[in-house]
Amino acid sequence: MCFKVNNDLKLVGYAHPAPTNVGTTEGITQKLLDFEFHKSICQQIVGMKPVKIGEYDKDKPAENKDDETCLIHQEYLLDADKTVGEVLQEHSCEIVDYHRFECGEQTERSLEAIIRSQHQSSN
Repeated sequence: MCFKVNNDLKLVGYAHPAPTNVGTTEGITQKLLDFEFHKSICQQIVGMKPVKIGEYDKDKPAENKDDETCLIHQEYLLDADKTVGEVLQEHSCEIVDYHRFECGEQTERSLEAIIRSQHQSSN
């Protein structure tokens, strides 16, 4: 699978369980902190299965926070006192789109159809 974004966007991915053979880093740089934050948002999407990102002016939080399906209104997994929307604003970060896949999940189109579509759009 291949994803591509414009230069003004950042593409971040996460697989669960995370690989254990990744080396450790001594000292933390801003780039690493950004990566850890972006990874935490991916973990949120994997773990909490939001249905959509949500819009602040249109989507209202669910009455029961455990039933929340809108990403921006979900309780942030790493700090239950905040919502995902609040931590996104704190980091000046906006989620433009996301795709969540599960092992064995059936897609609407076959892999061949997706590749054919990508090939045609690049010509």
